[in-house]
Amino acid sequence: MTLQLGRGSLVVQWPEKELFSSLVMFRHTKDGGEYEELFTYSPERHMLVTLPGFANRLTALYKGLFKIRDERTPMPEPDFKAALGLMPEVWRPAMEKFIAEGGGIMSIPDLMGPVKVMASILRAFPRDRLLDRGTPISLIAARDSRCVHSISYDLRRLLPDREIGVGPDTDSEDIIIVQYEHLDQVPRHLTGVLIADDAGYDGSDINARAEGISGIRNAARFGIISSPAGGDKDVDIAVEGLFGPLTASATYDDAVKAKAAVPVTVCWMPCPRPNAPLVSADLDTLSALAMHRNRAFVKMVSDIMRETPPVVGCLMTGHHEMLKRISKTLNVAFVTKKSYKHRKVILDDIASGVIRKALLDGYFPESSSHGVMISATCGGADAVQWFPWRELAREGDKVYIVDFHHKWDMHNGRPGRLARNDEARERRYADMGFSQIQLEDVKQLPFL
Repeated sequence: MTLQLGRGSLVVQWPEKELFSSLVMFRHTKDGGEYEELFTYSPERHMLVTLPGFANRLTALYKGLFKIRDERTPMPEPDFKAALGLMPEVWRPAMEKFIAEGGGIMSIPDLMGPVKVMASILRAFPRDRLLDRGTPISLIAARDSRCVHSISYDLRRLLPDREIGVGPDTDSEDIIIVQYEHLDQVPRHLTGVLIADDAGYDGSDINARAEGISGIRNAARFGIISSPAGGDKDVDIAVEGLFGPLTASATYDDAVKAKAAVPVTVCWMPCPRPNAPLVSADLDTLSALAMHRNRAFVKMVSDIMRETPPVVGCLMTGHHEMLKRISKTLNVAFVTKKSYKHRKVILDDIASGVIRKALLDGYFPESSSHGVMISATCGGADAVQWFPWRELAREGDKVYIVDFHHKWDMHNGRPGRLARNDEARERRYADMGFSQIQLEDVKQLPFL
C-alpha cells in the first residue's frame, strides 16, 4: 500500500479493507440518517482518493508502517519570532505548535481571540515568503458579513503594515477576507495560506463549505474553533478531512493559572420548590413552573440583583417574562428584542461599564467588567454558552456565576430532568476549570 499526499487530495494505492470503514460519516436526515463515504474508490485501478486532512489518521491507523509521499509544494520556514510576538506568554506554546504543524485545527478560549491567532499565522508566513512559493495570497474565511467586517477591523489594528482586502472583488494581493460562500470567487490558485474562522461551527454547515475549501488546493489550511473554555475538542470527521486533526489547544484555565485571566467561581443556590406539581416532560414547561412562575424564586434572584453592589456589577439571564417583571421592580436595564440600534447602545454601555446592572434576554456583551452573572435558567450543559470572562486587570479580581440546583426534583428515587440538567452544567463548569461552592442562603454569597 502506498500513500501519496498531493494538492488537495490523499491517494491510497492498494488500500487495506479496514481503511474504508474509518472514512465514513453519519449524516442526519428527516428519515433518521445514513452513512456517507468520504472517499472515492476505483476497483479497476485499486486506488482510493480521499481528503488531505486524513493523512494523520492514516499514519496513526497503520502505526507508521507506510510513509506518506508528500508531493505538495513545500511551505516556507515560519517566522516564529514575529508570530509569537503578538501572544501573551501563556498562549505561546500552543500557538507555536499550531504553526509548526503547518495546519490542522486549533481550539482556543474566547479570551484568546481568533483574530490574534490569525494575525500570528499571517506574521509567520508573510507575503514575501509566500511569493517565492508562487502563492502570495493569504485567505481568511468567515461565517457571515458581520464576521468579515469585524475580523478586518481588528486585523488592520494588529497588522497596520499589511494590505487587507474585504470581499471577493478586492484588489488586494496580500490578505483577503471573505465569507465561506465566496471562496470560489477568489484567486484560489494563488492562495498559500487559508485560515478558517469558526471552522467547526456545524457539521452540516461544513459540508456546504467543503467545495470552496477543497478548491484551494495548494494552501496550508488552518482551522480555528473558539469556545468559552477552549481545550481539547472532538473534531467532526468532515472538518478533519478538510483541515486535519486537532493539532493544538489552549484553555481558559491555562490563563487563570498563569494569572492572565480572572478566576471564575460558581455559587450553587437551592431553587425553592414550586407549589405546582411538575408533571410535564416538556423542558420549557418545567422551567416555567420551577423558576419563572415560581414567586419564591423570582424574589430570590431579585434580591441577589438588588443586593449586589454596583461597583461589582451584575448581569442576569432568564425567561423573558420573568426578566420583564424584575426590570419593572428594580428599575434596571433590560436588553430584549427591540431594534438593533437600541439594543447595541445598551450593550455598549454594559460592556464599557457605564451600566452596572442589567437583565439580558438572549444578548450578551462580548466581555465586561461585571463581576457577577446570575444564570436563572434550567438548561443543560448547552446553557453554559457564555460567562463573564476577562483578562486579569488587578490582583484579587474575581468573577462569580450564580446557578441554581433542583435537588427536590426526584421521581421514584431517581433525578428528574431538571436535576439531571443541573448535573450536566456542574460537569461543564468543572471542564472549564471553574471552582464551585454549595450555598444555602443568599446572605452567604461571597460578593454581597
